[in-house]
Amino acid sequence: MVASSRLFSLSVAFSALGSSTVMAGLTGGAGGNWYWSLCDPEFPYPVSIDSLKVEPDTVVIGGPFDIVYGLSTSVVINYGAYLNGEFFSNGAEVGSIAGVSLCSSEIVNITGVECPIPVGPFGLELSSSIPGDVPPGEYSSHIEFFNDDDQILLCTDTTVDLS
Repeated sequence: MVASSRLFSLSVAFSALGSSTVMAGLTGGAGGNWYWSLCDPEFPYPVSIDSLKVEPDTVVIGGPFDIVYGLSTSVVINYGAYLNGEFFSNGAEVGSIAGVSLCSSEIVNITGVECPIPVGPFGLELSSSIPGDVPPGEYSSHIEFFNDDDQILLCTDTTVDLS
């Protein structure tokens, strides 16, 4: 499923992962022209990022990209879990999403795992594209994932430099 605005479109899918894909919990990383971090690297989020891969490694204006996460959860993620997000261009907020269901919505598609998501490893794939008419600059997102009881599960900040 896809959500779009003038500045972005995205599609998300969850999948089951075997334990062999799990690595040490990550607190941040970088690639060609992008980087990400946990909002608070010291906070014990119940969901950890074990691996992250972006293809292509350099995100470009007018081009698609995919982000593949290997995740682990120490709590059951229940039906009713949701995410909120804010999107920025050169520091100014340009959009937001709120209360988007992780289990059933137009932008989140769970495959291979159904809610409730059990304790253990699972995968998340995000496909997005940068429209060709977006001006060069720095773009960022702040995404918070919550369980059905409003417990924060994970929070990430991501920035891509499209200069």
